[in-house]
Amino acid sequence: MKRTIILRAVALLLVGCTPKVPVLTPEIQAQMIVDIKSGNAVLDCNIACTGPWFFGGHEELRQFYAAQDWQALGTHVLKIGLQMDLGYFYLGRAAEGMGADEAALKYYRIAGALATGSMTSLQCAHTECDGISLPADLYPRIAAVQADIDRKNSPPTPQLGQSSSGQKTHHKRKAAPKPADDWITPPPITH
Repeated sequence: MKRTIILRAVALLLVGCTPKVPVLTPEIQAQMIVDIKSGNAVLDCNIACTGPWFFGGHEELRQFYAAQDWQALGTHVLKIGLQMDLGYFYLGRAAEGMGADEAALKYYRIAGALATGSMTSLQCAHTECDGISLPADLYPRIAAVQADIDRKNSPPTPQLGQSSSGQKTHHKRKAAPKPADDWITPPPITH
């Protein structure tokens, strides 16, 4: 009887410690990359995925991150599937590295919500964070992605000596405009 209980407990632990996607076929990897770039990737596994994350998974992720292997980073985060602030940070970095800025911004914002939320079990702060500090490391990434999005969405500037229609113009040098009276003072630096 005691042996049966032990065997069942071990079986439950083994089942509970399997990654969300046990085998990454080329087809599954291709779909994962599409999902990451489109912003549709979701990490929705909790207790069942902690084993693969903590027993070697985050070591692999740290290596992919350091090597800037964005596709491998993103697909392996999805393979494990653990819903965690660091997982979404890694998804954001993978999407950003693959040029999917809108998706990256979405993942970074989710990571931020998890990192600052009340569910500490979804935060890496009490476990291994792979040298990443959340939410602090999110802010520069969000700023970089937002700057890329703004740059891509801004209309092209005509070159000096051309109008917006492409015709050559002759410009006289104008004096720089005076600053507006309604400048916004930045908040004080607190650190």
